[in-house]
Amino acid sequence: MVLTALPGCSGTAGRHDLSLLYARVEPIEYARILCASVDLQYLHTCLNQLMAHYRAVRQDRGRRDRDQDSSSTGNHGEGPLVAILGEDRYSGRYRTTLFTGRFTIDNGRRVCRGRYSAFAGDAEPVYRVTCDDGVRGTARLVLDTRGRDGIGALTLDDGSRADIVFGPALEGLPGVGLAGGAQNTRLSMVRETTRNSTVMMPPARM
Repeated sequence: MVLTALPGCSGTAGRHDLSLLYARVEPIEYARILCASVDLQYLHTCLNQLMAHYRAVRQDRGRRDRDQDSSSTGNHGEGPLVAILGEDRYSGRYRTTLFTGRFTIDNGRRVCRGRYSAFAGDAEPVYRVTCDDGVRGTARLVLDTRGRDGIGALTLDDGSRADIVFGPALEGLPGVGLAGGAQNTRLSMVRETTRNSTVMMPPARM
């Protein structure tokens, strides 16, 4: 099966000012990034189901936060992170505090790690990225003002660029949160029952 991206459905992170720490991110923006490499015949279904997933997560989280009388945002967090680089998907984990952040992602062939630390003199939360093949780059993450999820962008010095989705809403989606290894298969549509609905998204490329 030949997979192509629908024009206008990728590069969502580029629509936001990535120098900001927080921004309002809509469910369609997460879906556009995660569905960017889906075959056109499945794209509509992928977008609709991922938008429904993010809306359900947001509503459920809002109810729990109201019950706990606490804000849904915070100064630290951890969870899965996915970077979509063309038709390739890197999966891994991130952890942030108010002054530091780090993530590790891989696609089964290459591992990339990002770090930033205000204590080490970093004036901005720009992640310095190093991959195990020597390629370097930078990444920025923007937290959704209405939750613990967010988007971002990774730029490598070989000229490649990836859109990023991160946060606990990714938990349970197929292949997400487990770095590399057996979770990586050739791009195809997979089905996963998540939050009482079938969510479809592309796994990583071999």
